[in-house]
Amino acid sequence: MKDGCPKCGGIMNKKKVTAEYSTGGKSGHVPVTYWECQSCGEQYFDAEALKRLLGSSESQDHQEENPFKTN
Repeated sequence: MKDGCPKCGGIMNKKKVTAEYSTGGKSGHVPVTYWECQSCGEQYFDAEALKRLLGSSESQDHQEENPFKTN
C-alpha cells in the first residue's frame, strides 16, 4: 500500500503468514499475504488473499463468522 494506512496514515508493511481456518469441525492452513500498519496495527488483505481464504472456507461446505486467524 503505497499511500499509507487508510485508518491513520502510518507506514504499511507487507507480511506473509499462514492463516488457519476452522469451520464445520474441519480446519486447515492457507498461505496469504497482507498489509499491516506499523503504527496502529490495522490489517488489510488484498483481493487475492481474500479469494484464497474464502475459497478454503467454502470448500468445507460450512461457514462460520470470522473463521480465520493469522499466526
